[in-house]
Amino acid sequence: MPRIFLVTVATDVSKPQFQNWKSSATLAGWEDSQVIVLGKNEKWGGWSWRCNKIVEFCKMLHPEDRMVLCDAYDLLVFGSPKEFTELFEKNHCDILFGIDYLCVKHNDAILKKSCTGSIAKDRPVFINGGGVMGTMRHLRPAYAYIRDNHTDDQIGWHQYVTDQMYEMGTICLDEKNEMILNMMFGNHKIRDGDQNKMYLKFLQMLFNPGITTSIIQGAERPLLNNGSRPLMVHTPGMSADKGARYNYVGRRFLKNSFIVSGMTFVGWSAITYSTLGVLVILVVYFTCIRKNAHSLN
Repeated sequence: MPRIFLVTVATDVSKPQFQNWKSSATLAGWEDSQVIVLGKNEKWGGWSWRCNKIVEFCKMLHPEDRMVLCDAYDLLVFGSPKEFTELFEKNHCDILFGIDYLCVKHNDAILKKSCTGSIAKDRPVFINGGGVMGTMRHLRPAYAYIRDNHTDDQIGWHQYVTDQMYEMGTICLDEKNEMILNMMFGNHKIRDGDQNKMYLKFLQMLFNPGITTSIIQGAERPLLNNGSRPLMVHTPGMSADKGARYNYVGRRFLKNSFIVSGMTFVGWSAITYSTLGVLVILVVYFTCIRKNAHSLN
């Protein structure tokens, strides 16, 4: 019987976000022996270092053992080992990828490039490395390839899949968000492949958080408006919204066991609107000064 492990790479286990991740996994039913933290108390060494940690761990286990590899500082776990196993076997997967409908293709000073394009020709489907599940047999050569050839795991995964560098087995794309919801900015009902609109989606969320949060329903566990119950919720890009999406999910579903770190949507929106109000007042003020100066002349 294949074993299953929940694996993350996290150097600082004293962070509140890590404590939230660990407590969410425990509440979801993961035993301590199944939860693996690689790189603990070490200095972060970059993506190649991270991939090497994963490769070395994979070597220690049976090729048919399974691993749920996920981020820790911006992700919360809601599914049990049994639920992950059932989803994996239902889809007859060797590797199951969490996906985004947006991915940063720009390479400039504002946002670091994180992908090279959609892995589907007819729709925007981008691999998100924050949530991947597979057998050790298939994940070990993949992460070895990424370690040796790329400095970003998502770009590496894209090349690995599209170029079919090795025997991949059966690849599944979690487009229904059954394994993981990568909770991005803006309206999740509209999956627009135009990357330039990512900035607009972010601004939409600044002034109307409901555009983003409305995708999540349910009381005890996240339930999406498409009927899926994601086993993990990931909020990539936390530096952009100061943790507002992350704190929204944690406070709603983990309640008293969740440690708030960063901004909430209430506080964040108040700052946004007050900042806008100050700008409007300044514009009006200086417009009036110019008009008065002109009338005096």
